[in-house]
Amino acid sequence: MRVITILFCFLFFATQLTSCAKAVAGVGIPAQQEFILGEYSNRSYKAVLKNQGTTDVTVSVRDKSTGEQTQGFGLAGSATVHISANEEVHLINNSDREAQVKVKLNANVQGMGYKALQK
Repeated sequence: MRVITILFCFLFFATQLTSCAKAVAGVGIPAQQEFILGEYSNRSYKAVLKNQGTTDVTVSVRDKSTGEQTQGFGLAGSATVHISANEEVHLINNSDREAQVKVKLNANVQGMGYKALQK
């Protein structure tokens, strides 16, 4: 019985560790483009964003159904953003140089891609 209890505890903690796994990526955003994160995600998550260069990046969290901005700010250093299931993150590069942003997520987020900015 003690072996079963120990095995159960081990399996429980192993699944907890894997479910808390974090994804970290360096994202290069070309000039005059935006990177959209969470377009197809259907659950809430947290993103830690860090501007790793000198190029200005604007963060715009938008409602997926209306397109209205729910959060927005310039990313000078680093910031933590909490995104609900009905929101997506837009990392906007209005400059003429590539921007570099480090993105750390606390969940598996589906739907990432680039889009040219409309002039």
